[in-house]
Amino acid sequence: MDNIHNVEGSNLPEIRLSVVQKATRQLVAKITIEVITGGGVLFSVSGENPQANTIAEMLRSVTIAPSELPLDQIFSEARRLIELQLTTANYDVEVLPLADVQLSIQFDFSSGLTLGEYKPLHTYTDADSSLSKDIFGSVSGIFLKASNDLASEILRLTAENDYICAAQTVKNGREGLAFFAPPPPALLEALQRIKIETLDTELRWLVCETRSAVAYRLREYGLAEQDALVLLSDSAFNDEAKRASFENIRAIAAKDRGEDEAALSMWYKLAKHPERLSPGERAWVWRNISLALPHSDSDARSAARLSVDAFLEAGDKVEAATSLMHLSRMLEHENPDTALKQLDAMMGIIDRNDLVGSELKAAVHHARAAIASSHYKRGNKHGRKQSRQLLYAETF
Repeated sequence: MDNIHNVEGSNLPEIRLSVVQKATRQLVAKITIEVITGGGVLFSVSGENPQANTIAEMLRSVTIAPSELPLDQIFSEARRLIELQLTTANYDVEVLPLADVQLSIQFDFSSGLTLGEYKPLHTYTDADSSLSKDIFGSVSGIFLKASNDLASEILRLTAENDYICAAQTVKNGREGLAFFAPPPPALLEALQRIKIETLDTELRWLVCETRSAVAYRLREYGLAEQDALVLLSDSAFNDEAKRASFENIRAIAAKDRGEDEAALSMWYKLAKHPERLSPGERAWVWRNISLALPHSDSDARSAARLSVDAFLEAGDKVEAATSLMHLSRMLEHENPDTALKQLDAMMGIIDRNDLVGSELKAAVHHARAAIASSHYKRGNKHGRKQSRQLLYAETF
């Protein structure tokens, strides 16, 4: 039975039908037919059209005689009688999905990105539903509420000068939802209230790491650097991977202040010791180098390619594809054909069918169209200005 859905197990089928007026092709009502426990058949009618009430009354005359037949045969007979009644009354009947819309929400915790997709499941559904936006906002708000609740608790404890409990609260908060989405400024403000000199080594490191990561995600690179320096100046803080990440944050802060040469010097120093970097951190370092150099610099293109390789080594195909996109942008004025090949390579990397993959594929198609347009042909003298790019580091 195609388009038949089972409820409470395989013996309880259910279906939804649309009732459409033949002359106007206007949806009049939706009918749900389901078999309920014990073998009974339940009809329900919904719709804002006044004819929905007429149809509901019409279906009251449909009776299913008691039978020892299997449930699926009882169901099929009920459906046949309803469709016969409606087609006789000059209506068209079509099978509908059990739901009107599909709302998909995806959280990319590495980037803090939240994506939502609202998809009508049939032609009689309004494609622009404020309800879907409300649902998406409510789900996204779960993480914001967790962050704000944590900030409020930290502020309460620091107001009482209980910095140890405040730090313990941060530690517990890292195991919950408070740090999954982009943090609100209120969380950073609360974290700044914790006096780290009152804490033991473990809690001091934890608070500094957390504050630096939150400040970085809020693009408060100067504040992120302050805690990075605290950690880097502590000889007991000897986790090489973490130290490299905080050196990267120092370089990002320098670049943000306009100290390009200092930033590049720090990044190249990190890149000289790949054994000290995780593949993901190494990928960010090479991407940052590529972003910091002029697009016309061959070293920028080499760094972008190294970033792609490192992201693939880390298993992060989305970021590898993003680095390929950056590489294609650098090549589009100099060699459009090579830029298009890079975009083709990017499509080969994106094997995800989720919302993030869809967004990346759409970006590739847009970039291909832009390169193919007359604005991006060889000989174009105008070119695009190099836009201000975001820089990256691995955080917890």
